[in-house]
Order: sequence, then structure tokens, then C-alpha cells
Amino acid sequence: MIFDNGSEFINEPLIRWCIDRSITYTRSRPYKKNDQAWIEQKNGSVVRGATGRDRYEGKRAFKILSELYPLLILHHNYFQPCQKLVSKSRAGVKVHKIHDKATTPYQRALDSPHVLESAKEKLREIKATLNVADLTRKMIALQNELKLVAIDIPNPVMAAKVAQRNAVYKFSNQVRELDRAKPISENNDKTINISKTIKQILQTCESGSHVRPGDFLSLGSRGAINLCLMRLSRKGTIKRVSQGVYQLPIPSDFYPTPNFTATGTNNFEANLS
Repeated sequence: MIFDNGSEFINEPLIRWCIDRSITYTRSRPYKKNDQAWIEQKNGSVVRGATGRDRYEGKRAFKILSELYPLLILHHNYFQPCQKLVSKSRAGVKVHKIHDKATTPYQRALDSPHVLESAKEKLREIKATLNVADLTRKMIALQNELKLVAIDIPNPVMAAKVAQRNAVYKFSNQVRELDRAKPISENNDKTINISKTIKQILQTCESGSHVRPGDFLSLGSRGAINLCLMRLSRKGTIKRVSQGVYQLPIPSDFYPTPNFTATGTNNFEANLS
């Protein structure tokens, strides 16, 4: 057993527990990151790969993580094959590594002679109830929800990145649905069609929302989308907050709240024209 130096990892109850069970333990050396190479590698490829590097606080984020982690454990252990290093040799400056065949942790447990047959049978029962497509859909839904509750960082550069990230998860589905419903014809008026489609999408967005050109790439080329957003910015329909990031106006005494009618005509639509 190898763990970190902090009291949350190494403490008297844990030491007594290890001694009672004849478990050998070691601890990493300060400022020697390679002492925990395997642990840190899994933190990056599994945990950070699924939850990102954002900051999460509050009960809602805790609830989402509590639902995501069990699904992540099942998906990783039962459906994600990995390789293990078998041997490593050095010839001058070149290192030659040999890995075994990629296998899931579930299959490695079944092939291991050190695992009890009763434990293997429980693993088989769990595997029979799993569906990788269903697990993936649930994980993606929770990940999208988790990104929207991340704490914004006051640094302006990071704030722009957070705004771009939120725009992706908030508007990508709207763009795809509208694109499927109204395919853009291949003609010389393609830029006009892109502009009309973007206007329709913006009408469905909440005031103060952030958008970026990447959210509309399914509609056409990046150059045409950039041109449409720049034109809307000049007219005052949207506000350019940083490079590649735009924001819908926030209602105030000088900019009234949009009031969409059944016919779709209002002051907000007039600004979009």
C-alpha cells in the first residue's frame, strides 16, 4: 500500500489497521512526484478525464458527482481495456517496452488465480446487468450538467474559457436540432441562411448567455459564422466580451426585457434584423 504524506492519508488508526492485517505500507517522499506515478496517472486519465479540472462547490455538484462516480467505476472496470508493462530494456538512449494484451480490469480479475470463485461469480452477475451504451448516455448527461454548475474563476482569461465551455453545452443541442429541422441549401445565399438561423437560435437563448462561433459550426464555415456574429455585434444585438466570445444583452432600464409574441415580432427581433 502506497499513500501520500498528509494526515488524511496516513494516521494512527490506519497504521493500526495495517499492522493488525499484516499489510505492508510505504509513503511517498516529499517533492518526488514519480513515487506516485500510477496513482497520479489514474487521477488524470480516469477522474480528471471524466470530471474535468473545474472547481465544484455546493450540494448540487456533490449530488451530480455522487451519481457520476458509480457509473464511471462500472464503465472503467468492465468496458475499458488497458495494457500493463511486462518488461523494459534500454539500448543506449532508447528504451524498449513490452506490454501485454489490452484487457479490462474485469477480465483480469476473472483470469487471476488469487481471486475467490465466489467473488468472480458476483462480478459476472454485475456484468450481466450492464449495458455500455446506457452507461455512456447517463455519464454524458451528468457530465454536461456538472459543467454548468462549475464555479467561475475571477481571472478574466479563465472566465472567457468558462464562458466558451458553458456555451458549448448550452447551445450545441439547439444548433443540431434546428439544423436537422432546417437544412441549409447549397447556393450563393448560404451566408444569408446562416445569419437567419443564428438569429432564430439567439431568440431562444436567455438574456446574458454567452455564445461563440464554435457553437454554430454545423451551419457552415467558421468564416461565415464569424461574419454573421460580427454584424450582429455592430448592430448591438449581441456584445463582444472577448476574442471569440459574445454575450446577449442583459435587460435593464436602457434595454428592456424581450417580449416574444405568438407572431414572433418584438423589439428583440427588430434588433436582430
